[in-house]
Amino acid sequence: MTADTPNPAIEIRPAPRAVKDRMAALCEQTFEEHRARQPHAFPKNAYRILVAPLVEAAFFGTLRSLKQSPNAYAAFIGGEFASYVLLSHWARRSRKQMPYVSVDDICVEPAFRGRGVARALLRHVRALAEERGWDSLTAQVWTGNDASEALFRSEGFTPDYIRFSAGPGRQARDYPNMTGPSLVLHWLTGGWFTLVSGAIAGAALMKLFG
Repeated sequence: MTADTPNPAIEIRPAPRAVKDRMAALCEQTFEEHRARQPHAFPKNAYRILVAPLVEAAFFGTLRSLKQSPNAYAAFIGGEFASYVLLSHWARRSRKQMPYVSVDDICVEPAFRGRGVARALLRHVRALAEERGWDSLTAQVWTGNDASEALFRSEGFTPDYIRFSAGPGRQARDYPNMTGPSLVLHWLTGGWFTLVSGAIAGAALMKLFG
């Protein structure tokens, strides 16, 4: 088995709710690694405000919790949770509703790194893209995450555009504090939709005119 050949012992399936907390912990660990490299780009509370809700939402349907996620996939080796990939919410939809899907997060437990787990997950997702007829499968890699960049490039992903930042050389200020009812209200009034749709629109414009 070479570095480019996924481990045949890897089992990939829709992420079960039982691994949700492991996913959240791994996601937070990765977030802190990013923040350590680029503190100007990651407010300290960004994980709680922006990222953690995405992991939680992956296990909810319409007004009900789900036993397994329709847009997150987990990898297991010998029955042990090793890694996961979280796709954008649009992965739940039919091609006619939204043919554009992004890899929002892909993380590997430290004990299982270097064993082809992330590569196997990424190939699984690419197979889903072909099977379901998605027109686009994208991913964002932050500067300094050399392993992820090398993985995506080796699996046929190519850059659409490069985003430059002149952020200050200090820790970014926190987002407005929202917990409990205020966080729910922000969701219901479209706050998250504004953030996400703005990001999608910006990416689309950059792709068209950048």
